[in-house]
Amino acid sequence: MIDKPKPNAEIYYKAMDVLSMDTSECIVIENTEESAKSSLDAKIKCVGFPGNFHLHNSFNQCEMKVTKLDLSILN
Repeated sequence: MIDKPKPNAEIYYKAMDVLSMDTSECIVIENTEESAKSSLDAKIKCVGFPGNFHLHNSFNQCEMKVTKLDLSILN
């Protein structure tokens, strides 16, 4: 369990600990800028994938903003 929900980055630290992973091995896909900020606070790269209510947001802090998920975004 975690004590602090998003936008606190605790959930990402917990997940990396459980999976024995480092930030360099992770990427996060988030649908809101607030959630993207929490992943970036954990020093994990983030891809913005906005939901219908967040299409107008820029997701400038993310590596990129996409409207469709496929493996080409990782190249």
